[in-house]
Amino acid sequence: MDFLEKIDPELVKGYKIEFFTSVKSAKNSLVPKMESLARSRGVDILVHAKPMAREELLQSLCRAKGAIHFALTDANPRAVYEELLAGLPVFLSGESRVPKVVASQRFIKMTSSSS
Repeated sequence: MDFLEKIDPELVKGYKIEFFTSVKSAKNSLVPKMESLARSRGVDILVHAKPMAREELLQSLCRAKGAIHFALTDANPRAVYEELLAGLPVFLSGESRVPKVVASQRFIKMTSSSS
């Protein structure tokens, strides 16, 4: 939700932002809130809230232009490793507290969820 509240809709105009979230998030009504917020701000999103086959996930990564990892905490960011292996530039929130060896990779751009 933080990302959708803070992103400048003009920066993502013409792009579909795909979110991959847990089934737990879908059950607590986060998905409808995200979709409603995105619509109200004019941001095109697709939320994947159900488990997906690894092949389908990799196909999504291969179609992507980049990745935004906006976790508030993630000490072992497997998703970031997958995104890097797919050759994507990754915007990573500093609050996620990933290991420095990951944050220092050349395709990583550190951001902040508070700005």
